[in-house]
This record gives sequence, structure tokens and C-alpha cells, in this order.
Amino acid sequence: MVTSAFEAASGGKRYFKVAVLCWFTSTGRAMPYLIRYEDDSQEMRTLRHITVKDSSAEMKPGLFVQWYQCKCRCEEREVSFYLFFRPGENRWFLSFPEG
Repeated sequence: MVTSAFEAASGGKRYFKVAVLCWFTSTGRAMPYLIRYEDDSQEMRTLRHITVKDSSAEMKPGLFVQWYQCKCRCEEREVSFYLFFRPGENRWFLSFPEG
């Protein structure tokens, strides 16, 4: 049984290591602005004009994760994806939902 959005997004999916440009709101909330990653074809991809649909922080055994459910327009279509930030490692990961 899936108990969280993090588990729903992360269960067995492939992750891309990504570079993220983000800004912080006056309340300290990180908001992704631009993402760069290398796809399966070794091409560099850029995602811009990101809309965060939902976000939350979750503590798993020994791992704190801030996750974002996002969407953006890419090549004339809407792309949905999950973005994960691990503050303890200062690393971002990208995962696309199956389908």
C-alpha cells in the first residue's frame, strides 16, 4: 500500500540527477525555477516555466526528502514530473510518472 506521495512517485522508477535553479520565498520555501538534466540519449534537456502543483517534506528512516509535484510546457505539450530534494546531500532528483 502506498502511504505517501513520495512513495507513489518513487516506487521503482528511474531517477535523473539534475541541476536545479530555484528561488526562495520570503517564508523560506524553495521554488524550482529551471531544471537541467541529461536524458537517456545523453542529450541535455532544460525544463523552464515550472509550476509546482503540490509539495511536502517527509522523513523516511534516516532520510529527509522535500518533494515537489510539478508541470511545465515542453515542446508544445504539458509535462508532469516529480522533483526531490535531499537537503542532507544537497542533491536534486527528477522522476517522470509512468504512462
